[in-house]
Amino acid sequence: MDPQVPRISLTLPAINAARHVVFLITGESKRDAVRRAFGNDPDLVSPAAHVRPADGELTVYLDPAAAR
Repeated sequence: MDPQVPRISLTLPAINAARHVVFLITGESKRDAVRRAFGNDPDLVSPAAHVRPADGELTVYLDPAAAR
């Protein structure tokens, strides 16, 4: 299947072992995903909500459309 794009998959433990994890989220269509990942509602949880580096930093960059 074209285009052939190399892909690397990491497990959640591997991501949480990182020194610095960065999310870059843009666009109005990502608002719900942002809420599921970083909101306070325990019923709306996505896999990204479990990214919490044990001994590192988590940085989230949002544009205004995604942050609303």
